[in-house]
Amino acid sequence: MNRDILDEPTLITVAGTGSAIPSIRVPNDEFVKLVDTSDQWIRQRSGIETRYFCDAHENSATLSVQAAQAALESSGFEAAEIDVIICATVSPHRTTPANATVVQAALGCRAIPAFDLSSACAGFLFALHTAKLWLESGAAQTALVIGAEALSRLVDFSDRESCFLFGDGAGAVVLTSRPSSGGILISSSITSQGEGAELIEVPSAGRPCNPFATDANSLDAIRIQGREVFRMAVKISVESLQGLRQEQGFEWDEIDWFIPHQVNLRILEAIADKLQISMERVFVNLTSLGNVGGASIPIALDQARRQGILESGQRVVMFSIGGGLSWGTALLDFV
Repeated sequence: MNRDILDEPTLITVAGTGSAIPSIRVPNDEFVKLVDTSDQWIRQRSGIETRYFCDAHENSATLSVQAAQAALESSGFEAAEIDVIICATVSPHRTTPANATVVQAALGCRAIPAFDLSSACAGFLFALHTAKLWLESGAAQTALVIGAEALSRLVDFSDRESCFLFGDGAGAVVLTSRPSSGGILISSSITSQGEGAELIEVPSAGRPCNPFATDANSLDAIRIQGREVFRMAVKISVESLQGLRQEQGFEWDEIDWFIPHQVNLRILEAIADKLQISMERVFVNLTSLGNVGGASIPIALDQARRQGILESGQRVVMFSIGGGLSWGTALLDFV
């Protein structure tokens, strides 16, 4: 075999995108019934106006299926062409089976690897990078990558500082090394630093069995050290984005859109300010969806594509930081 052929990089494309939003719309005013807060206070703290929660018949697995179906439809690929399914979630419908296997069965895929991946709000970029490695190695040609969360089921609704931040939803992409149009994945990078694990955590993996536990209803809830998370999110995001720019050799004015994890508007504004990036080039949907964890970026990517915001010839940077601490970046060129 020609050595030059072996050395050619594998061209990997985001061929399709899809998303799913659950049915219960929850505006800020609903939280006034639960804690000492107000719509104005929540908007000032986060930029969030509303979010969506799953009803009794919805969960992160059902949302995964809906988003995956939409991504497949937009990609032009058939379920039989999918070689691997990776679902990023910290709120799976069940401990087992994995959400990804539920998607596999629902789509009618053949017997292929299908597994969940847990890396909090950075989960989608971790799943995307993992799928990229599968495609580059030749172990797969087409991957279905999903970010799905039902974070409303992990929220402590008595915590005034954090209960309003989160929402539910799912997003998906079809990633392929087969000939396809869409966004070419130029680069992806992921990192974790466990020393910051206590800043964002869900202390228990399940409800405690001890019937005498006085905090049985709160152990599963998300715990956030807000001020420190703000500082670390800005610092790490700026550093990782600067690293991506240096590695790929571009200037900020060459990036048409930044699609971040929708964590908090104040955090996004602080990152943009430090990098001297206009917020007009930062895609923001947290106003209407809140923080959807690992589903945030693929939902935003799908919305931007379907709204006609992403056009041929544009360059897109995605970035996220979440519990772990874990973070990642990705660079897309749309053709």
